Amino acid sequence: MQKSFTRLSKIMINYWVVFLLFIPAGLYFFGNSDRFQNNSIMDFLRNFIALSSSYNGEWWFLYDYILLLLIFPVTFQAFQRNAWVTLLIAGLIFYNSYSQGNYYSIMYWQLPFLIGLFFAKYKLYSWMSKIYNSIIFNNILFDIIIIVVLFRFRTTSQIFEKTTIDIIIAPVFILVSIHLMNKLKLTRPFAYLGKNSMNIWLTHTFFCYYYFQSIVFFPKVSILILLWLTLLTVLTSIIVNSIISLINNKVYTRNIDLNPNKVGGQV
Repeated sequence: MQKSFTRLSKIMINYWVVFLLFIPAGLYFFGNSDRFQNNSIMDFLRNFIALSSSYNGEWWFLYDYILLLLIFPVTFQAFQRNAWVTLLIAGLIFYNSYSQGNYYSIMYWQLPFLIGLFFAKYKLYSWMSKIYNSIIFNNILFDIIIIVVLFRFRTTSQIFEKTTIDIIIAPVFILVSIHLMNKLKLTRPFAYLGKNSMNIWLTHTFFCYYYFQSIVFFPKVSILILLWLTLLTVLTSIIVNSIISLINNKVYTRNIDLNPNKVGGQV
């Protein structure tokens, strides 16, 4: 319970700092946009506590993640007693949600959450990594081909709903990507991006969708747009992390560690 609430405190402080930096400015400068039409105090409060994501559609995930954290103590106890049975039950509930097209149900996302526990408990990444390293023609080109195939399958497959495929694709994609980064000697810059990933996720849509499209798309070329957007969100993340560090030092030093460099990793 304590770990769940500590993690919840960290992610909510992070969320609130970003919220207060971007939402009031949006309401003031872009209040006529469809996103802020018919806005009320209740809309503001619902978004503030993550019950609604009307201000930023990509924040929908936060509500489900909060629920997963709140029920995690019970889920974890069940998983510790019998991991396979717990995973089976979660799979059946997941299938029921999928068959009804309910992709935003908390029960739908419980299965990926449990798969993460399953990988940790049985050290499946170590096992997968050994198998992958044993492939004779395992090189940079092979890694790139695997990533492209996974991306292509994810974007074009008509067999499953795309977020459903992620349960299968994500572990392989992460494994191959880590191997590629090691071979290219890019682990340090990507580790830095990983530490800022929470803020990148929370802020990138404000730049490319809602507020600053003309600035973000100024380079015109796709890869340059991506790099420019990454730079903007990382610079924003530095500001957000500085504010969180100030809060941590002034208010929560004795009780909760809100070190922003640990938030992204824990998510």
